[in-house]
Amino acid sequence: MTPLWALSGWSSTSAVQGQFVGSGISAVKVDATTWGGMSLDSRNVNWVWVDQPANLYTHLGFDVSAGPVVGAAMSSLEASLDLGWGLSAKISNYVPSFAPGAWYHVEIPLSVMNPTGVPFRKIMFQNNSTSNLTFYIDKVVLLNRTTSPTPTPTPTPIPTPTPTPTPIPPVGTQLQSCSSIMPLGDSITVGVNGGYRNDLYSGLLQNNCGVAYVGTQFDQWTHVADKDHEGHSGLSIGGIASSVNAWMASTQPNIILLMAGTNDTAWWTNEDGAQIGARHNALIEQLRTARPNAWIFVASIPPQSQVFIHGKPDGQNTTASVDRAVLTQQFNAVVRSNVNARIAAGQRVRFVDVNSALTTADLYDGIHPTEAAHAKIALKFLGAIRAALGTP
Repeated sequence: MTPLWALSGWSSTSAVQGQFVGSGISAVKVDATTWGGMSLDSRNVNWVWVDQPANLYTHLGFDVSAGPVVGAAMSSLEASLDLGWGLSAKISNYVPSFAPGAWYHVEIPLSVMNPTGVPFRKIMFQNNSTSNLTFYIDKVVLLNRTTSPTPTPTPTPIPTPTPTPTPIPPVGTQLQSCSSIMPLGDSITVGVNGGYRNDLYSGLLQNNCGVAYVGTQFDQWTHVADKDHEGHSGLSIGGIASSVNAWMASTQPNIILLMAGTNDTAWWTNEDGAQIGARHNALIEQLRTARPNAWIFVASIPPQSQVFIHGKPDGQNTTASVDRAVLTQQFNAVVRSNVNARIAAGQRVRFVDVNSALTTADLYDGIHPTEAAHAKIALKFLGAIRAALGTP
């Protein structure tokens, strides 16, 4: 039978009320006390539990609002499935700040809340704080984002100087050691079924350099044998910076593949490309300080579809409606310039132009590359690593 989503307040002091508000007639207002919230329970028409098979979906989508008054605990609001403590996603990673009365659309990769891909029966929204909180949820849906939508025109990139390319050693050439590689970033580093990490691993095997990934994360859906990585869905540059020292201390990477900044440019921001790029450059320096002898391969981020967000155009002090596709190109130009300056200073840092290998036709949701597109990303990283490590 067709499964239904039944609404319930699972905190004894949580009032759940159907509301005709903002985003649609299905919106729900939740008045949650400490640790309170609500869940959508998967049942059939006979009120029998129905498992949701995780392999049919890639993302949880929903609209969220703080309502007319933004509660202090909105930053603690979390989404999860009925899979145990700790497997939750902080909604503030996707909506950094809430405006009164505003609605925000969020899509969270299921791999964040269900890393082992097991069936589940509940979608839950929890006030993870000791304060009361009112919030609104609407249009909750499980999505499969493995196919690409209709392509969106890509804005003309901002031209940037291209350094003279270094000859790339051919396949099979003996490289310096490529053990202890940390793929570091956000959901694009996690990828679809292992993402770019699959083809990069296979390519480096041909160079007999002892390829091995390191990271505190393990992705069972990765196609190749080595499934370790340091991709964290939803994390911004600042989120990575706050935890990366601990990750590096436990894994001791000799090569770091950094691709970060998508979550700083895709949603809502009060910064321009130069400001985001400055925080990104500080992260590079943080990596160098922690691992002074490591090679750091810094990737530009993939293109994004044209969506106008709240942001600050480069060179302006006031916020305005900004095209995230243009902001992405501005940010990438700053990253390239910063890395080129480090190359000129003799640092073990190299630029990997992932953006140039992709168009919006390679994205399944206007932000994330498809599984096929990750092969193009892998070729970019592979070329950069071979070029840097080809001469002992």
